Amino acid sequence: MNREGFSICGVISAEVLQGLRIDPEFERTRDLFNNLIAVQQTPERSGCITIGYGQPLTAAADLHALHKIMIRELKASELPALLELYGHLHAADDPRPTQGRIEQIWEAIRQNPHLKYFGVFVDGALVSSCTLSIIPNLTRGCRPYGIIENVVTHADFRRKRHGRSVLRHALDQAWSFGCYKVMVLTGRKDEGTYEFYESAGFDRNAKQAFLAKPPKG
Repeated sequence: MNREGFSICGVISAEVLQGLRIDPEFERTRDLFNNLIAVQQTPERSGCITIGYGQPLTAAADLHALHKIMIRELKASELPALLELYGHLHAADDPRPTQGRIEQIWEAIRQNPHLKYFGVFVDGALVSSCTLSIIPNLTRGCRPYGIIENVVTHADFRRKRHGRSVLRHALDQAWSFGCYKVMVLTGRKDEGTYEFYESAGFDRNAKQAFLAKPPKG
């Protein structure tokens, strides 16, 4: 098919497409797009690319392709969306403090250059997120290290690679800060969770984690 046959059917972030390209199951994923034939830069949409298709898509693939997907750092005004997303993180969580206290903490986070909150946005809605803490360090050539926490995807958007994409984005940002390693912990014990983190670039066998919590009472 020649380039004149292109039709622009959707916009997807470069980070997400890169994730699909290096994923071992990319060929199967690509089949959903039914004749993906071009990827080109879109100058008017910084950080995005357009995808051209040579044939009409199936209904399921068409719905997926028409979504605009962005991965970026959260803005100050997106605290309510983040708090709503956190409702999908734990079945039960500690009670929240007052709204004023939450906003005070959020402002402190925003002012700290070592704390980064990233999100995947589908059609403008926040559907997945994680936090990256950059820890200054006096060993390993004074290179910092990173800790990723609060990895969450909205229940309606799971198994669509959004969680993996935001983790890979966080790792890219950590490497740009010069981190020599990045760590992530999970309380889940199932094989699927381990494979999820491995697919994002983590090694389950690299270290043994230990966790301490404050005494009760």
